[in-house]
Amino acid sequence: MYSLWAYDTNTQIWDHFDTSHGTTYRPSSGPYAEASELGLGFYFNGEIDSGSAPETQSLGDGVNLFLEGMVVIDTAARTTRNVSTSSVTGTNARNRGGLQYVPGIGEKGILVAFGGAEKPLGKPDNVEADDWVTLDQIAVFDVNSLFTTNGSDTRGWYLQNATG
Repeated sequence: MYSLWAYDTNTQIWDHFDTSHGTTYRPSSGPYAEASELGLGFYFNGEIDSGSAPETQSLGDGVNLFLEGMVVIDTAARTTRNVSTSSVTGTNARNRGGLQYVPGIGEKGILVAFGGAEKPLGKPDNVEADDWVTLDQIAVFDVNSLFTTNGSDTRGWYLQNATG
């Protein structure tokens, strides 16, 4: 069980909830953002290595596996889920980079994912060899798509061309 711990400043009590439904691993190095007024947190792609969990110790030193998906944490409902990012990352996944929540665009705001490095999904790779993400296309996520029931697993993602 992977837990997310939280401290309630009113009751002065620590509590936790299981986040393993949203991700089977504890990813690191992924860009993240929060929409505090919506009670949501976001963790985009990321990677695991030999120190991520007992199950990943066999990867060896200096080898990382990049992960697909964006973990969405709902702090009010105490739930997590994983939203596919394949429509903007293809068969790759990213680490590092940035993820920014921008309120006031659309009904519930947008997320903008930019920069970082990308590697093929699930293939061991040496951390020293990075393929940097170009800035000619920027991934945008419509946060309101989380609240709609129609559409595919990749709903909400768009690629915005950028120049200059």
